[in-house]
Amino acid sequence: MKRNLSHRPAALGFVSGCAILPFAALLSVAQTGAPAPTSVEGQVATYGDRDLVGFHYPPGADATRGSRLTGLAPGAITLSAEGFGHGFPFKPGDNQVDGTEDYPNTDQIFVGSSQTAAHDGYAQFDDRRRGPALFSLDYGKLVPAGTRITTLTLGIAIDDVQYSMWGQPFSASINGRPDRGISSELNTIDDTGPMTRFFSAGVDPNLLTPDHILRVVIDEGGDGGDGFAIDFLTVGVTTSAGASAAVISTATPNQKSAASSGAITTTATVLIKDEKGVEIHLKPEEKIAVMFMEAISFMEDDCRRHLSSYCSLAELAAGPKSPGWNIGRLKYDPVRDTNYKYTVTITAHGWNASASPQRPGIGGFFDNLDHGFIVDRYYNQNGTASASDKKLGETSISGEFFQVH
Repeated sequence: MKRNLSHRPAALGFVSGCAILPFAALLSVAQTGAPAPTSVEGQVATYGDRDLVGFHYPPGADATRGSRLTGLAPGAITLSAEGFGHGFPFKPGDNQVDGTEDYPNTDQIFVGSSQTAAHDGYAQFDDRRRGPALFSLDYGKLVPAGTRITTLTLGIAIDDVQYSMWGQPFSASINGRPDRGISSELNTIDDTGPMTRFFSAGVDPNLLTPDHILRVVIDEGGDGGDGFAIDFLTVGVTTSAGASAAVISTATPNQKSAASSGAITTTATVLIKDEKGVEIHLKPEEKIAVMFMEAISFMEDDCRRHLSSYCSLAELAAGPKSPGWNIGRLKYDPVRDTNYKYTVTITAHGWNASASPQRPGIGGFFDNLDHGFIVDRYYNQNGTASASDKKLGETSISGEFFQVH
């Protein structure tokens, strides 16, 4: 049985406890175009002056050092080598570099869209702005005529996010779709100081729009009382000769699997860490299970937003039908994975999924969404997992995904 979610307000999308604008509204934000990038160098565009929110980086410092500005696969994350502390308060226009203007919404202190408390000075600052923070990034200059986009990498110099201290979850969406990797990184970085730290993330080219404008939304849930800011953003693009890049599609997914038998293998890079940031080394069979569980989680979020209900495992394998969105389907029928038994259970307040090992020597996985929009994930190296086992933190998958369109 599906849990009906029609009582949620139709005018808003909800991600990780935050109210964000739906895709149609995001399109209207930049329907007359977006401001030009502050600078373009090679295949990287920068939006905003790199000025440490007006306090200026040390001479010779590169805020992006240690991260990659181009070429990241979807879902991949890189983090800069260091963060930079600075003073407070600040607002757009303070101490501008070479008289340039701040890119819209950079160097601006934000709080959550539903602020009811204040945990730091940012959240009490008179010139703070209620979220979400919206950015329309025009990267058209990076895409030569007659080429297709092969990778798009988004960089964010994020300032003063402190989920580890205050427990107020941040979320991000790209072109109207939640981005779990970016959201996870926003909730992992500790910018206490305050300080600014840069990270980059690979964006799925299938989410891109024909106008070559990337709509980025960052918001904060909970009580919204952990103020934050963005110093600058970057977009890096790699292209190849050929037709235009894929764009968001509403076509009915092909329900026929690419293959219906045989062992499931992958060359994807799969990384998971526990909630303390310690990497868990996975066996090949466990990587397959993680890829199934991540695909299930992403698709359940699509089911909630576009069908107002959660979906059964059979529906996810076949491809749920939505009149206005291509949810896609699981790349493989989970029954083909003889190493695990997969289940999805719709609960009174959400859903849970299990990957239970069917032989000794491999671990189990359990995902649980209960009262809210953040999925808690667990791992048991000795067998079937439950909510009493090791809680997981970061998950990164690049090279292949088990949700296909």
